[in-house]
Amino acid sequence: MKNLKKLDKSQLKSISGAGGIKLPEPEFCMYYCNGTVVCATCSDDFKCPDNTM
Repeated sequence: MKNLKKLDKSQLKSISGAGGIKLPEPEFCMYYCNGTVVCATCSDDFKCPDNTM
């Protein structure tokens, strides 16, 4: 693992995506919901999803 090099944010965006499909990339935020961390699009009125499992 010595070939690691630091990628900047623009390089990370260019290699991320679902199976190589280029998606419009909204900003993602981490929310803390009932003891679980949820990754979702940033929103001023984010509501935790109902976990009825």
